[in-house]
Amino acid sequence: MDDLRIYSTEKISEMYGLRESYLRKMRQLRKGPKYSKLGRLVRYRKEDVEEWLSLAMVEVSPRGLI
Repeated sequence: MDDLRIYSTEKISEMYGLRESYLRKMRQLRKGPKYSKLGRLVRYRKEDVEEWLSLAMVEVSPRGLI
């Protein structure tokens, strides 16, 4: 069953080691993970944050190979 829980910016910050200010800035720039606004509250789904993080992964070639 899918995880239907939603998390605050503070909790996501703790879970993934991201600064709250960074998450706020990414929201402002519309470059962060998907989120919901419930009145003044901002909430994230864990799977949306994980998808955003996976898209930010950079592949590197082994050292010495081009």
